[in-house]
Amino acid sequence: MELLGSLSRYISQQLDNRKVDSIKKEEFRKTLAAALLMPAFEKPTVTSLWVKEHDALRIEKLMWNVGFGCSEGYLLSPSGAKEKLPGILALHDHAGEKYWGKSKITDIGEKLDRSLVEHQKRYYGARAWANELAKRGYAVFVPDLFGFESRRIKVRELPESLIQGLLIPPLEIVEGGAYWNDDLVLDDSLDSRVAYNALARGLEHVIAKVLMSGGYTWAGYTAAEDLVALDILSEHELVDSSRLGCGGLSLGGLRSVLLSSLSPKIQASFVTGFMTTFKDLVNAKAANHTWIAYAPRLSHLGEFGDLLLAYAPKPLLVQHGKRDSLFTFSEVERSALRIREHYKDDSEQFAFTVYDEPHLFNEPMQEEAFAFFDHFFFL
Repeated sequence: MELLGSLSRYISQQLDNRKVDSIKKEEFRKTLAAALLMPAFEKPTVTSLWVKEHDALRIEKLMWNVGFGCSEGYLLSPSGAKEKLPGILALHDHAGEKYWGKSKITDIGEKLDRSLVEHQKRYYGARAWANELAKRGYAVFVPDLFGFESRRIKVRELPESLIQGLLIPPLEIVEGGAYWNDDLVLDDSLDSRVAYNALARGLEHVIAKVLMSGGYTWAGYTAAEDLVALDILSEHELVDSSRLGCGGLSLGGLRSVLLSSLSPKIQASFVTGFMTTFKDLVNAKAANHTWIAYAPRLSHLGEFGDLLLAYAPKPLLVQHGKRDSLFTFSEVERSALRIREHYKDDSEQFAFTVYDEPHLFNEPMQEEAFAFFDHFFFL
């Protein structure tokens, strides 16, 4: 059964009948940026908050501002590195966990909250994969994305009426029953993390409406923030700006697709647990994903796999779990075939690897991604 019955069937037919204009590779990047309705951020001032050593790594905390609210990120690199390093933008996931962002995939030498330990165990084989990649000889930058950790919209900034409206009882909470408005205590502290994540689920709709009212999409806003983060990485004194890559799981995979497509700076990238078709979203899976995945004009450029037109034939690794219920696997395969068409003259540059796994980026998948970077960055 289609997701929205006759409406899904109608839109699916429209996708089948839609004629997509042929766009030259050199023009596609600009066309994609326009379709995303991206904001134009000015180059921010970057502040180094601290530098520390942990587990043979140099860890630096950076802060910047794209226009509202401060963004934070960790830059991890091997201690005592003597030469400039290839730089990787490590892109965190969504997973319904907005309280955390960069902390989901890093270990800065402080005791991890139990929620982070469980998150890394569930999705990452109990590893902080950004650290593991840095140990192999990379400068790995992990920025918070708008909506997560340092970029969360704070409870204290929201009207009380909005909070109450979004938390109409009963509301099922993943980590413990239901919250009721009359006894809910909600603030910006770690003690309110579960309740905040419940609020954030409803808040996504409001954020998307506000961005669209202003002429933007959340997908475009995300891509614009990641482009700023890529510039910060490329200009850091430890980084060889001619060797830049990116990758991530789930939302991180989506971000990798957009960033690879938009920036000529990216020389190698991996996409884990986010490969789809617009038809699959229309017919079955749109309810599974964040608003960050949607921008109306994208399907007028072709299918999801075609978004990588401007990036091909640079090195690309796509990894997917066959038991990932967020996607219809036959459509994942269909999208991979679409990408392969863009690599028909350089087939060795594209790899599509299937794992008998659910939605995750475990140690074997990480090691494959790391070896992929090692190969193309000559480490």
